[in-house]
Amino acid sequence: MASTQQISQQQIICTLPLNDGSDFEVTQGFVAEVAPLYPNVDVVQALRAMKGWLIGNQKRRKTRRGIKAFITGWLSREQDKPKAVGAAYEQGQAPQPRSYRDCVDLEQRQENDFLNQLQEQLDGKRDSGANSLGAGQAQSAITPN
Repeated sequence: MASTQQISQQQIICTLPLNDGSDFEVTQGFVAEVAPLYPNVDVVQALRAMKGWLIGNQKRRKTRRGIKAFITGWLSREQDKPKAVGAAYEQGQAPQPRSYRDCVDLEQRQENDFLNQLQEQLDGKRDSGANSLGAGQAQSAITPN
C-alpha cells in the first residue's frame, strides 16, 4: 500500500466517497494504470459519473477495500457498451439500436424515408410528364375532336 507521502506527491484526479464517510483519492498514477485497459472509455468522465452515483446512492457506497473493484467493474461495463449513434454517423456507419424499441423506431424511420423517396420520384415523373406537353396539347389530349 502506498504511503500518504507518496500519494500526496501524485496529482489527485478526484475523490470518491466511501461508506465510512472518508474519501478514496483517485490519483493520476491509478488513472494511468487503468486507462490503457479500457481504450474506448473516457476514464476521467467515468470517474465523475461514479462520484455522482456514489453521492446519490449513499447506502450503496463501497468500502476502501472494494472501491477499486467498483471502479474497474464500472469501466469494464462502459467499455462493453455500444458506441453512441453520433459516433457511428461520424464514421459513416449506420446507427446501432440499443433496445428493441430503438430497433422498431429505426425500422419505421427507414421505411418512412424509403416511402418518401418513392413519393418524390413519382411526383417528379408526374410533373415532368405534364410539363412536356404544351397547354394546347394537354387540352387536345383531354377533349376529343
